[in-house]
Amino acid sequence: MADTEATIELKSNQPTRGVPRSTTRDRLIEAAVELFGANGFNETSMRDLATEVGIKAPALYNHFRSKEEIFIEAITVTLGDFHSEVTKRDDPNLSGLERLENIVSRHVIYQIDHARTAKANDRLIESSAMDRLNHEQREAIRSMLRKYLDTMTDICTQVVRDAGREPKDVRLVALAIGSMCDKVLSWYRPNGRYPKQKIAAHFSKLARSMLEAE
Repeated sequence: MADTEATIELKSNQPTRGVPRSTTRDRLIEAAVELFGANGFNETSMRDLATEVGIKAPALYNHFRSKEEIFIEAITVTLGDFHSEVTKRDDPNLSGLERLENIVSRHVIYQIDHARTAKANDRLIESSAMDRLNHEQREAIRSMLRKYLDTMTDICTQVVRDAGREPKDVRLVALAIGSMCDKVLSWYRPNGRYPKQKIAAHFSKLARSMLEAE
């Protein structure tokens, strides 16, 4: 059955990791995260998703109008989970260095503890499916992506100002720190010599160095 493009509203109340998913709709979202992340958006069919949750392909359309709609809900769930664990736990009342150390540590440990979700999220964001969404849908997703960068930029600005310097190119540094944390999974091995806490501490030190805040 051919996929159709539809205008879909992003929902902010989707279940996140740790919440039991008992409905068929929730299980389809979970399957989409797994299959889109592992195989890619174009390579995953509606039939694949239906088979994964044990329903017939036509029944899937009782829950979603198109594969694009499933994609949007899947990426909303994964980004929402990341923000809940990493971004939203930032405390603006702390010093800049404390905020920096905390968010870098949370980011690194999230990537390691939830490697499958993190990898799937990266692949969803980089998916060609983004090109199949309308402008409003793409902007809504990009707005979610900017939440972390905006928070990290604010933290970097505070670190520099706390040191008595004028902030300069802090958003570029924020991008570099975020990318560094994202890529930890490219080399991390669960049975490797470095425990996740040590990696998080070292990454925090590297982030301070980027801001000349040692």
